Amino acid sequence: MADAVGLVLADNPADEEVLQLVAEADGDVLPDEFTDGLLEKGEGTVWISVRSEYQVHREEEELISYQKKLGAPVMRQLLLNISRGRGSEELAFDFILRAASRWRLLVDNGWGDVYTPDELVGQARRSRREGISIFFPT
Repeated sequence: MADAVGLVLADNPADEEVLQLVAEADGDVLPDEFTDGLLEKGEGTVWISVRSEYQVHREEEELISYQKKLGAPVMRQLLLNISRGRGSEELAFDFILRAASRWRLLVDNGWGDVYTPDELVGQARRSRREGISIFFPT
């Protein structure tokens, strides 16, 4: 079982650039019919999809809201499927911070919460303190 978060980017890196980031995070580039990249450590697993057919359709209001928060139009989306195995959220969090060091992005947890990288760092601190999920409501 996995939960998904969307990365909403104001930049438009090529698929190869995103997959290079996966490789730099000690992940595997595994293009198959379902995923493009894989991060694994212990029980933790994150599947990363970069292909356009996996992009979530966004309503116009959502796109406007993202643009306001990003300060630029949405150019690209990535999908991270985060397993429920121990350490999975931390793998996803570390990958998102790597991505945020290269591209302007937001994290949409699919439950109505949209985080800037700084807000996500604050949420991760709260998560560690309170024993709650970094990304998802409990």
